[in-house]
Amino acid sequence: EIVFSATVEHWNGAFSQVNYQLWRLPAEGGEATPVTSEKGGFREPAFSADGKTLYFNYNPRVEGEVYNLARFSKVAWPAGGEIIQVARDFDREPERFQITPDGKTAYILVPESGKTNLYSVPTAGGKPALVMEPATGGYGALSIPQKAAKPLLIANFSSSVSPQEIV
Repeated sequence: EIVFSATVEHWNGAFSQVNYQLWRLPAEGGEATPVTSEKGGFREPAFSADGKTLYFNYNPRVEGEVYNLARFSKVAWPAGGEIIQVARDFDREPERFQITPDGKTAYILVPESGKTNLYSVPTAGGKPALVMEPATGGYGALSIPQKAAKPLLIANFSSSVSPQEIV
């Protein structure tokens, strides 16, 4: 099964915020069906290694608010239910995330003050802890090999004066 983020409201983009929902599609093909119906934006859907949890960044767009932060969240799969915020008490918007193969920890990339920092947070939920804060530049394209003997983080690093390199 494939889960992806898409909108059916492109025509609204000229004058309003557009909702992006999660959709599911059988791997063998067919019609996509919506997974979510909440207002807001769902991005970066990813399954846990055991397939029982769906993680994503969710921006719950509150009417009348100019700024709304996306939150790193999850929902039970395939049962669905309440959206649970994983990164709690955290006033930052995640850019990307990766889940460790054991499913216990998530690493998230967060843009802050012209840099992109790396945080970790238990997938059960909690306040993210800073792992790495570069003096300049930032990390991107975060990846964790699922079959590594121990958790291994691979990313690229670049800054305005340094070309991209794999770290």
